[in-house]
Amino acid sequence: MKLKNVDLISKVTKSCAIKEVCYVSRIFKQNVFINANGDLEVDDQDIDVNFKLDIPVHTFESFIDALLELRKDFDVACAYSKELISFENHPIDNDIIVADKSYAFAYWNSYQDNVLFSDSKRFNVFIYLSDFERYANLYVSHKKK
Repeated sequence: MKLKNVDLISKVTKSCAIKEVCYVSRIFKQNVFINANGDLEVDDQDIDVNFKLDIPVHTFESFIDALLELRKDFDVACAYSKELISFENHPIDNDIIVADKSYAFAYWNSYQDNVLFSDSKRFNVFIYLSDFERYANLYVSHKKK
């Protein structure tokens, strides 16, 4: 069911032009397990991932069309920004990927076809608005019926 949603979101937001973005993104992962003594233990990890997204470029008009299409099946929240959600001065460490800027995204641990998604069934997708030179950051979740 999840991949069906990913395919639908990807299809709705697809465009003829793309804006390529390469960055380092930090993922927070938490695993709970039972140790040899039968006690619960929690393992927290911050993992830096180096990857690339091809962000679809839309005019404001085509963006509104995509947004209306998405809202038929999903609840959509939207934020606009000049650049992706970033934090500067990435730490320099031999064990960590180093970049000028790192980007943080909410609610994701996998991505496919430009849609970032997580086990919580929330999706995160960006559209670049050429008219305003802004990113539309869409937080998408399936409507509860």
